[in-house]
Amino acid sequence: MSFPSNAEKALQTQCSESGGHSGETQRCHNPACNGPLSPKLKHAPQKFYCSTRCTQSASIIKRARELLRGLADDELLKVMRHGD
Repeated sequence: MSFPSNAEKALQTQCSESGGHSGETQRCHNPACNGPLSPKLKHAPQKFYCSTRCTQSASIIKRARELLRGLADDELLKVMRHGD
């Protein structure tokens, strides 16, 4: 019976915390981006965005969505195209 080395344990932990053993890559949560996230370090907070720019962009999208939520489709299209 062999025991895994510290490096192998760290790799297994990192793999299981960053998408599992299925090889699935975590993706940026910004709806305008589908970039991959870098692997999560063992004690680092969970990352949701691939960059600071994507974090800021996602925040703007969420706020705009809340402001425009009650508009009908034709009103929404008019605001988005002309800003009126």
